[in-house]
Amino acid sequence: MEEFQSPEKKSYEHITRIVVGLILFILATFCIYRGGIFLLSFLTLVSFVAILEFCNILKEKLGEQNLLPFVIIVSLYLPFYYFIPLTAYETVLIFVLFLFILSISFIKIEEGIYWVFFFSFVLLYIPFLLSFAIEIREFGWKPIFYLFLTVVIYDTFAFYTGKFFGKTKFLESISPNKTLEGFIGGLSGVVIFNIFSFKYWGLPLFAMPFFAVIIPLLAQMGDFFESYLKRSLKIKDFSNILLSHGGFLDRIDSYLFALPIFYLILRIF
Repeated sequence: MEEFQSPEKKSYEHITRIVVGLILFILATFCIYRGGIFLLSFLTLVSFVAILEFCNILKEKLGEQNLLPFVIIVSLYLPFYYFIPLTAYETVLIFVLFLFILSISFIKIEEGIYWVFFFSFVLLYIPFLLSFAIEIREFGWKPIFYLFLTVVIYDTFAFYTGKFFGKTKFLESISPNKTLEGFIGGLSGVVIFNIFSFKYWGLPLFAMPFFAVIIPLLAQMGDFFESYLKRSLKIKDFSNILLSHGGFLDRIDSYLFALPIFYLILRIF
């Protein structure tokens, strides 16, 4: 049964959504523009909180377990990758081996292997995928800011179009609040944004139709994947640290699949 919300509560949630969204937008914009240690610090903080949110949900579902050392170790992936001259795949291998040693040393043997697989998944899903933002920033601030803005515009247009005009459910079994109208609205917003601003971002002009379609699709796939995780865990959001936005993991889901594909496309072009 849908929870009743008073007009005052809806208005409060809407205002907090806008205010928190603006604060995050300004902070992310500053760190993207400055790059280097600023972007690394921002991504590491986001990664740490997102991993902590995921682990707190697992603790509630599977029982108490001191997972903070694992959270800290997995969160250190980004600084390790940034400062140590190794490839992403070599860095992942080192961290997975270290997690395996830590698990069998400090967690009961019958549970250790489970946690190795879990934290290996978390490692690949959150900090590994976020590390592509650092790689994209090597092309300059414009490409990564273009991706950031495109996802923001897609999410914003999709949210409000779905909220006011959404009727046709879109993969209801995974994400019951998503609608086809919301997806079309988000895609339309991205197409308009690209038509009027694409030449400014220093990207190949012939790639505009491709970027205008593939980035919203990847953002939606990332959103659906996290919705699948939340449905599996029977939760609405991973936390409420960002008030109406949910948790950090709820905010970055649209970027996680888009980052590596956008990076690969930049390498090809």
